[in-house]
Amino acid sequence: MTMLSINHFRSEANGEYQCHLSDPDKNNTVTSFRTVETRNDGDSNNPDPPATEYHPSSNEYPHHKVTLTDYGNDEWFGVFGCRATRSGKNETRISTTRMRSDGKCTCFFY
Repeated sequence: MTMLSINHFRSEANGEYQCHLSDPDKNNTVTSFRTVETRNDGDSNNPDPPATEYHPSSNEYPHHKVTLTDYGNDEWFGVFGCRATRSGKNETRISTTRMRSDGKCTCFFY
């Protein structure tokens, strides 16, 4: 599986990520997930991503797309991914990181 992340350095904007399966795996079930909780105490602005949408071949390669629409909630930063499964086979996972464009790092070096 290969992942393409769009607007990954602007999480406060609408964005998407796509999961592309190789031809032998094209019949796998693909789901989206949040890998890491990025807010404290179960903040409601830290939701799981929406379900994947399958886009069959047209002008692009067939892929599963996750659209992250920002409604002013600034909820789409963190680590997200796709999971591909097929009965009787090992699960495959791939992740991407979406970062805020105005993020600040308080780093301590010893």
